[in-house]
Amino acid sequence: MCGSTPDPLVPVTDVTPDFLNGMRTAMMGLVPMGTTPIVNAMTSAYQYFMMNAAALPGDKHVILVTDGADTCTPQQGVQQLINTGAPQALGMGIRTWVIGAPGSERARSMLSHLAKSGGTGKPNCDVGNTATTGNCHYDMTMGDFAMTFSKGLAEILAAVKCGVR
Repeated sequence: MCGSTPDPLVPVTDVTPDFLNGMRTAMMGLVPMGTTPIVNAMTSAYQYFMMNAAALPGDKHVILVTDGADTCTPQQGVQQLINTGAPQALGMGIRTWVIGAPGSERARSMLSHLAKSGGTGKPNCDVGNTATTGNCHYDMTMGDFAMTFSKGLAEILAAVKCGVR
């Protein structure tokens, strides 16, 4: 339940309409299993890109969409991801985007720290000083989730396509 695989559900390629349709289809087919393995999933994603660097030229991006804090890894593992894993990946050209879905309100600070250390913190953001504060990541916990999620993804994809940030 807390494991993850480095094999992506959708083949990693350029952001094209076919790729986006594949992502939509894959995400619609996901079934929550009651755990939130952020550290395992992020580590697997970073490993995938590192192991396939030669076959995947150009910028690399990992987009984490989560409904909460990691429930599988002790806090020191989460801190290691923020302090070492994401910055190390960034140093290898892998940016980490973070989207907090409804349910992630109590993880805002952690998600903001991860976005900032992964090179995608919003300009002039504050990681927060309590678990429930922080505005560096894409916080989709208020309003219509489908609308804010689509808008957030569009902003991320525009930045990815333009090589911004």
